[in-house]
Amino acid sequence: MFWRVISKLRSRRRRAARGEGEASVKGRAKGRKARQPKTSLQRPKLVFALAAVGTAFIILLTLFGRRSLIEVYALKRKIQDRSEEITFYEKKNQEFREQIENLKHDPFTVEQIAREELGLVRPGETVYEFVDEPHSSSRKE
Repeated sequence: MFWRVISKLRSRRRRAARGEGEASVKGRAKGRKARQPKTSLQRPKLVFALAAVGTAFIILLTLFGRRSLIEVYALKRKIQDRSEEITFYEKKNQEFREQIENLKHDPFTVEQIAREELGLVRPGETVYEFVDEPHSSSRKE
């Protein structure tokens, strides 16, 4: 199949070459210049048009296709955000580890948490709580 197409193209070229040769001989005999076939001017335009369309297609795929530059930029931004988030949580974990170590070995920390969060007091201590009254414009006196 392929060889048939090739042989047809070759035979067309030969016929065109023979026809061009005959026209140039006839044209010289009459004193005119031989005409150039139209296909010789149309072929570069077609090649240029196909190259332009191909280039435009490749540019569009590069910008908007799958794994495009826009998507790559968005993924890099996501990676940067995730690395910042990881750094934040690593710091937070370190703080929790320090707090755990303090709770295990420092009695002052345990007492402080018991007083502040649980409201516990030592025996014999008196707790005074000062409560602020809410400020309101319509006070009864």
